[in-house]
Amino acid sequence: MNTHTKHRTVDSASELLRQFAQTEEDALSAILTTQNLEYFQNQSTQRSRKYPACTTLSIFMKQVASENKSCRSALISHARDQIALGHEINETSTGPYCQARQRLPENAIKSLLRTSGKNLDNSTSSDYLWHNRRVVLTDGSKLSMPDTPENQIEYPQPKSQKKDLGFPQLRILVLIALGSGAVLDSDVAACKGKGTGEQALLRQMHSTLKVGDILLGDANFENYFSLTQLLQSGVDAVFEKNGARNVDFRTCHEKLGKKDGLFKLERPPKPEWMSEEIYSQQPEELTVRMVKHKKRVIVTTLTDAKAYSVKALIELYISRWHVELDFRSIKTMMKMDILRCGSPDMVRKEIDVHLLVYNMIRALMVRAAKKKA
Repeated sequence: MNTHTKHRTVDSASELLRQFAQTEEDALSAILTTQNLEYFQNQSTQRSRKYPACTTLSIFMKQVASENKSCRSALISHARDQIALGHEINETSTGPYCQARQRLPENAIKSLLRTSGKNLDNSTSSDYLWHNRRVVLTDGSKLSMPDTPENQIEYPQPKSQKKDLGFPQLRILVLIALGSGAVLDSDVAACKGKGTGEQALLRQMHSTLKVGDILLGDANFENYFSLTQLLQSGVDAVFEKNGARNVDFRTCHEKLGKKDGLFKLERPPKPEWMSEEIYSQQPEELTVRMVKHKKRVIVTTLTDAKAYSVKALIELYISRWHVELDFRSIKTMMKMDILRCGSPDMVRKEIDVHLLVYNMIRALMVRAAKKKA
């Protein structure tokens, strides 16, 4: 993508924000209700006259959507908006604003992100359901951040990078609704260490999924216990099979068609992360369906061949690439691949604010689609 196209995309994101920003509080109205914002304001201990929580968040959102991304540029842009509205403007020194950002509760921003995704997804037409069920995409990626002692401690740089020549790095996992494109949830962890893998992050977000959902993911999620725990939550899964294990369809428990069959899997030994109590609740045997498409094998808990044809499953799995495109939009076009904040808590806030902006853009796309229809 050339520089002109990148600038145009970022400018479009900024323009979308301005369309919603009749006042600071209304800047989020596309994805959040007044009640949502009031709850956010009440969760904050911030009582600044110059920078109440909603105002601070609105400026923060404009900042991550801008080309420059600096605090000063965000404040100048905010001052212009206030002058246009005939409002009193704050000074443009960055200190008070930066302090106000630090006071924003991390869990309150995360709650807003989840609420925005839920609101956006609920407003989407049922025409975007798959077999009358919501499909949720999941995928992971890595992001880098400034080389500060605090960031290095929590999110150490890869060992492949030389000391003092690399940057801290974290792993991020997102849940995105296929129909609306809304980011429903996200979680982050260090790239190495116990409980930092994509499956571990997914377990932390099970509560975001609803009974009846279908989770769509790549081979990193194809695991006996991932499947059983999702089923226990009323969620079906469609994953690519881990390439390390070959599939002989002649050994299937029940043949459903060419390269389409039911397989019975036995419960593996207890993994280190799982307690004895949870392990005892997992079934000793699990029936899954496997379908081969070209060189890939799809593993799913959607075992009813009459309700879910091979063609439908293949088309559904191919749609997984939407999450790749969404991630590319967030990371590259919105420049989230290299974060700017110098402390772990601010890095996590910065990520969630990026995702809030992304949900706002998706909301406008949904509105435009409704008008066109």
